[in-house]
Amino acid sequence: MHVSSKVKIVACVNLKGGVGKTALAVNFAAYCGINNLKTLLIDLDPQTNATFSCISPEDWQKHAAEHGTVADLLGVRNHSSAEGTAKDPATVIKKRCIQER
Repeated sequence: MHVSSKVKIVACVNLKGGVGKTALAVNFAAYCGINNLKTLLIDLDPQTNATFSCISPEDWQKHAAEHGTVADLLGVRNHSSAEGTAKDPATVIKKRCIQER
């Protein structure tokens, strides 16, 4: 498989639940990893199903306690910390992330 050296970003997004976003994301990341592509899977869903597809809940809790989580990095504590509207997902972003740039 030929891949250019440019970074590729793939997002699995749909406002409806139960459409297979997590399964698609986890399996696509696994496929890329098997094919020696540097791969980062970020699970932003509070249900953490993608995370627990890759690591046990016990190992995740230990890692989170020692190193923190993406939510800690962004300063997110709950859904109310996001801004924007569901009709325009591009606007749903942490105010802090914008201010720090």
